[in-house]
Amino acid sequence: MRTKFGITVATAALLLAVPAVAQTTAPATPEPTPPVTQPQAPGAAPESAPSTAPNMQGGTEMKAPDTSAAAPAIGAPAGFVTAQGEAQWMVSNLMGKSVVGTDDKTIGEINDVVLDQEGKADAAVIGVGGFLGIGQKNVAIPFSELQVSKNAEGEVEKIMLSATREQLEQAPAFKTLADIRSEQDRMSTGSTRPADPTAPPATTAPKQ
Repeated sequence: MRTKFGITVATAALLLAVPAVAQTTAPATPEPTPPVTQPQAPGAAPESAPSTAPNMQGGTEMKAPDTSAAAPAIGAPAGFVTAQGEAQWMVSNLMGKSVVGTDDKTIGEINDVVLDQEGKADAAVIGVGGFLGIGQKNVAIPFSELQVSKNAEGEVEKIMLSATREQLEQAPAFKTLADIRSEQDRMSTGSTRPADPTAPPATTAPKQ
């Protein structure tokens, strides 16, 4: 009886100890499997590693500001003129207008306006003489010598000049750069032109 009782007690103690050992023993952690890398072809660029930089914006990707739209236009004019002023007139309103002299008679008409590099009107080219533009001579007068009057609508009404028709006809003709270069070309061409072989030889008068 004692032997059976002792075996029964030992078996009960062994059964109680097995769950306790199972609870105190931690399960083994499996070792991580290294990633499989595929062999690269010769000459191929290596793959870039993923970025591990910390995100400082709480999950929002940080990007550089785009300043291309705010870049100023290069070569844009400083300003725009939106309307004609009271003290201004259009050159188109001057072209072809008659110019009257001190005797209030027509002495010519505006054929052109000479501007400087800053756009200021330096001179007015007045056509004098001729008939219907044929045989007319251009004479340049300082623009400040003209007295331009306008009507209520702002249109040029009258152009006066303190001169007579005879004075303008005797004044030197105005030449443009194109006129000057054309004359220079004719002079250089005439000086180098060969003699006409069909021309008769010059004759010398016999000596007395």
